[in-house]
Order: sequence, then structure tokens, then C-alpha cells
Amino acid sequence: LPLCDDELIYASALAGEVASKDLANPDRAREYFAPLRRLRPGRAELSAFDDAAATLPAAGEASTSLTDKAIEVCRQAIAADPKARPPRRELANVLRESRRWTALVSALKDDLARACDDDAAKTRVLLELVEVYRVHLQLDLMVLSTLREVLEVDPQNTHALKELVERLEALKRWSELTKVLEQQAALETDASARLTLWVRIAVVNEDLCHNPTAAVAALEHAAKIDPMHPDVHARLVEAYHQRRDYVRLVALRRQQIAHVPDGRERLAQALALASLAAEKLPRPELIIECWCDVLNLDPQHGEALGALGVLYERQKDWDRLADVGECLLETPIEAPARAKLLQKLAVLYADKHKDPERAIGAWERVLSLEPNHRVADAALKALLLAQKRWDKLDELYARANKLVDFASVLERQPPSDDVSSEIDSWTRIATLYRDALDNPRKAVRAFEKVLELDGNSLATAQALIPLYELEKNPRKLVTVLEIELRATQDAEQGFARARYLAETYTTRLRDPERGLAFWRQAVLYNWRDPEARRTLELLSERTGAWPDLIVTYRAVVDKAPGGDRELLPILLTMVRVQEAELGQPDVALDTAQIIIATQGKNPEALDALERLYKARDRYRDLAAIYDLKLESTEDPTERRRLLVELAALAENELGDDPRAIAAYREAL
Repeated sequence: LPLCDDELIYASALAGEVASKDLANPDRAREYFAPLRRLRPGRAELSAFDDAAATLPAAGEASTSLTDKAIEVCRQAIAADPKARPPRRELANVLRESRRWTALVSALKDDLARACDDDAAKTRVLLELVEVYRVHLQLDLMVLSTLREVLEVDPQNTHALKELVERLEALKRWSELTKVLEQQAALETDASARLTLWVRIAVVNEDLCHNPTAAVAALEHAAKIDPMHPDVHARLVEAYHQRRDYVRLVALRRQQIAHVPDGRERLAQALALASLAAEKLPRPELIIECWCDVLNLDPQHGEALGALGVLYERQKDWDRLADVGECLLETPIEAPARAKLLQKLAVLYADKHKDPERAIGAWERVLSLEPNHRVADAALKALLLAQKRWDKLDELYARANKLVDFASVLERQPPSDDVSSEIDSWTRIATLYRDALDNPRKAVRAFEKVLELDGNSLATAQALIPLYELEKNPRKLVTVLEIELRATQDAEQGFARARYLAETYTTRLRDPERGLAFWRQAVLYNWRDPEARRTLELLSERTGAWPDLIVTYRAVVDKAPGGDRELLPILLTMVRVQEAELGQPDVALDTAQIIIATQGKNPEALDALERLYKARDRYRDLAAIYDLKLESTEDPTERRRLLVELAALAENELGDDPRAIAAYREAL
């Protein structure tokens, strides 16, 4: 065994000393001293040996007792330093040369127990023991035991593994052989060699150990390396069949089928495997996987889709069941079978998926195939009604010429908390009765339901106008006309509608108060219409509603341009009503002043101011009015009257004699 330089120097010096001094064998001493002479030529042991070499006896003259002496010297050196390796190596060499095998075994075991500090040294000593046991002592059991010790120290020692395999095989210890072969396979890096080892393990387990379970496990290891290996495949298939282990058989076949190059052959094998799985396997999950393998190769394979549909239904896997159903629809199947499948899908979507849209689509497809399918018709109507899909329902009932039934169905619907939904429903009912069924009476009733929910619905009001006119029902007509009026933005339309309402209330309904209210609105829309103003003033006089008239006219004045000449009649009427009807001279006075300020020297306004100032003894203001009248008239008679009135006022009330005299003179 190889030694390091220090060990070699030590061993060479010690062995040479023993051979030269104790054994008196110069030839052997020279042999022992050779490494020392090469590495340390100046050592004292070499000089002493060279000087005494001539006096030493020849090798042939040494007695046999010298071996014992050498052994004793080595043992003494070992005792002096138990950890030193050189004397132990020398002792082993001496014992080996003298063929003392038992003693050599003891020495090596002692070396192993006391002097081997690392795994490499232990491995070397153990391998020496293996050689002694195998070659010289022929102890097979000790060979096996020692090889196992080698593997405990160095599990990756391929030499020990190989030898252990050979010994176990020679001794026919099959169970132990399989374990060592497994260890050897785990260390093997070459895939082909590793596969061979696992096959060998399987053969040993099957044929020699009679352990089919272990044999199958070994074959499964081999199959992982090469799933398509014919021998491995054949053995595994046979084993699984014998054991009725169909789960593993199917898993193996799936793995192998995936590597079949030809597509048709792969599909055929996958189909056969799926059929076998369906027959033999209790687990639906694996059966489903096998049928899915078929679908991956042929997405429209009818048998696979049918089998998966049954399995998914048992598993209550509604999502995948629906997917399978849709795939089946892509396959070429007869119309009755297609309709039946669509019916099943529709129920699935409605009840399990809670997907009404897809359910509606499925039922519609059923009806496209079988228009008289009563179940599909009823189910589709129920779904559309629940989803408030009025347009589709209308189309469905119209196609069957059963719009009367549709209207009845809508009317029987329970009230909803959603007002907008209720409005939409009753509007649809009303439109249906009016347009499609020509039943104005029921249309009116439905539209009135809408107005109960939304009293300002312009569209509903406009829909009811012609219906109420047809019924000649002015009392209901005015209610919807009022809604229309409230929504009117255009002044011309507003005037016409307000006037129509006013005339209807006044003449047809004999309700002048309501009529008066709408005449006021008509005037507000178009105050320039003299007929509307005359009618308003006449009704105000009849009903005594002068305050409301003043309010209306004041609103007109506020929004009209101040200098508009057409405002004058309105302002004069206001002055007259305020003065004569309401007894509000101060207010009338203010209105008259507005006329003068905006309309100029209007005679009627000046007359009103004259009356009002006289009544209130406002003489100076009255004198100013006389001045204004004088400025605006050229009639001699009228001027003379005004001058006399002004002179008397200045003389008697104002105490302004000069002004009175001037007025008298001018009158004369």
C-alpha cells in the first residue's frame, strides 16, 4: 500500500536497522534502506550500516528464529507508539512473508481499531483483510462481512460492491444480492447500465427469491428509465395482469402510449385502454383521465364524450359535464339526439350552473330543431319571464300567435319593489293591448297603472290622450293634458295646450275656476293674445278672482320689455282693477306712475293719476298732472278746462296766487 514520505522514511530506517542488527541480514537490510538512501542519503543509520556491512553475515546464514525476532521488534515499536503506521505496516509485511495468516488478521484488525484515523486508511486495511480471508483462509462469510464493513465506511466503493455481488451470487444468497444490486444501481450513472441492473434485480426477485412484489418494484424503476423497453414492458404487463393491479397497469400503459409515434395507433391503444379502465377500475378519476387521453387525440370522439358525460354526471362535475355536452354538439349526430342533448344542457345550465343566459340559448336551439317541443317552449318562456326578457317573449308569443296569452302572463306577474321594472312591464302590457291586440280599454287600464307609479310620465300621458279622446272622457283627458302641459318647453305649444285645457274646463266640464287657472297659464305663455286676455279678465270678473289676475299681469310685466307698447292695456287694466275692484289706490297710483315712466303721457294713465291724487288730496302732484295734460293736448276747450282747474287748485289749495293768476289769464 502507498505510504507518504515520512512514513516511508521511518519504515525504511526501522526495517533496515532490524535486518542489519537483529537479523544480521545485510542483503535484506540494503533492500530496506534503499528508500531511506533515496530520500535521506545523509542519515546516520546509513553510515553505520555501511561501516558494519562487511562484518554482517550473509542472508542465507540467518536462522529461522530471526522472523520471530523481527515480529517481536515490530510489536515493541508498536507498543512504544500505537498510532505509528510504519511499524504496523512492517509487521503486516513480515507476517505476510512468513505466511502467518491468522496472526496477520489479528494485526490488521488491531491496526484498524487503533491506528486508522480516516476512512481511506480503514478502507485499505479492510481490503487487505478481504484478500487474506478470500485467498489464504478461504472464509467466505468473513469475506462478506468485511466487504459490508468496507461499504459502511465507503458506500460508493465500486470495487467492494462488485466483489460483494460476485461472492453473494456464488454463495446463492439471493435476498442479500438484490439489496447490494439496488445499492449498485443507485450509484450507477449510465442509464443503460442502471436499467440492466434493475432488470437483473427483478429477475432475481421473481425467479430466485420468489418475491413478485419486489420484482414489480424493480421493473417499475426500470420503466422510469426507459418506458418503451420491450422486456421491461412485457414483464410489467404480465405482472400487473397476474396481480390484477389494474391501476398500475393503466398508469403504465398511459405512459407507454404517450410514446407511440403513429397517431392512429396511439388513438387505438388509448381507446382500448380507456375501455379496459372502465371495465376494471373502481376509481372514476383514473377512468376519466383515460377517456380524456382519447379526447386529446380526437376532440370529437363520440364514444369518449359519451362515456365522460356519464362519469361527470356521477361525479356531479357540472362544469366539465357542460363542456362535454358542447363538444358532443360539434359531432355529427341526428337531430332528435341533438335536441335531447340540448334539452339536457339547458336543464344543466338552469339548475346547476345558475346560468340563465346559456340555458335560454340551449332551449332556443331545441326549438329551432323541434318548433313544437312543448317542454322547451314552456321552459324558455319561464326563463325569459324570470329574466324579464320582454322582447324575446314578445317574439316567442307572436310567432305562436298567442299575444293575448303573453299579455295575460304579464298582468299576472307579482308586483316588484323595483318601480322602474313595474313601469316597464305595464307600459309593455299597454302597448301590447293598444297596438297588437286592438283593445283600447285594457290599454287605458294598463297606461293608468303606469301613471299611478309615475304621475309625471309624459310618454304615458301622450299615449292616453288619443285613447281618452276616443272614449270621449274629458275629465280623464284633462289630467293627462295637464301632465303634457307641465312638460312643455315651447311657448307656442304651451299656449295652445293651456288654452285647450282652459276651454275644456270652462265649457265641457263647467269648472270656471280650473278653466281660469289655465287661462292664466295661457296668458303667461302668450300675453300678446288679446282674446286670451279678454277671456281671462271676463272670467276674473265673473268669479271675483281679481287678485289672481293682478298676480298674473304683474308676472307678465316683470318678464316683458319695459317699453313694449303692447303692455299698456295690461297696465291700464291693473290700474283700473287696483283702484276700482280691489280698493288699492296707492298700488294703483304706483302702477299708473309706471305707465307714465315707461309708456309716456298716456291719457288714460293721466286721468287715473288725476283721480287718485284728488282722492288723496295730493295737490302738488295733481298740479303736476295738469301740467302734463296741458303739454300733451292741443284742444282749446280741453286746455281751457285744465287751466281753470289748475288756477282753482293753486288759489284754493296751494295758496299760490301768482300761479293761479297766470292760469286764469291763459284760460281767458
